[in-house]
Amino acid sequence: MAYTPSQRELLFKRVIKGLQSGTSLRQVLKLDGMPSRTALYDWLDKDEKFQERFARAMEMGDEVLEERKLEIASLRLIETVEESGYSGEAAFSKTTTRDNVQRSKLMIETINTILARRNPRKYGNKIDVTSDGKALAVPAIIGMTIKNETTPTNDAEPPIEEDDDLN
Repeated sequence: MAYTPSQRELLFKRVIKGLQSGTSLRQVLKLDGMPSRTALYDWLDKDEKFQERFARAMEMGDEVLEERKLEIASLRLIETVEESGYSGEAAFSKTTTRDNVQRSKLMIETINTILARRNPRKYGNKIDVTSDGKALAVPAIIGMTIKNETTPTNDAEPPIEEDDDLN
């Protein structure tokens, strides 16, 4: 479907708004009336301003996701577990309500993985604070010896040699 420039701008603004809220691109494009992924990528290929706005919206969405991790960690995900069975000859039924910590951990880890893949430099596990992503130059040092300060030197008394005459 061909879009007029004003339609394209309007739809692109909706995409940007969704991304800024932390919603995935897939979810945004599933909404009624939204362009296809191919159409959106064509728009991005043809317009540098769209590219800049799209990249900034993704960054803002990543920050929202980062904040969402704190919300997940502080909220309780309550689950109700019902157990029933037999204890000896007597039947029992038990209902327990508890916080589903494993589910919270999974949600936070999933967000961590998404953020690390989108922006490994900012959200990845490896933090580069010295080289700005460039290889560090390592000078070749040939013939250099390193003295270990904790190793005692051989300035102590020489060992006593056994004398064959004493035996």
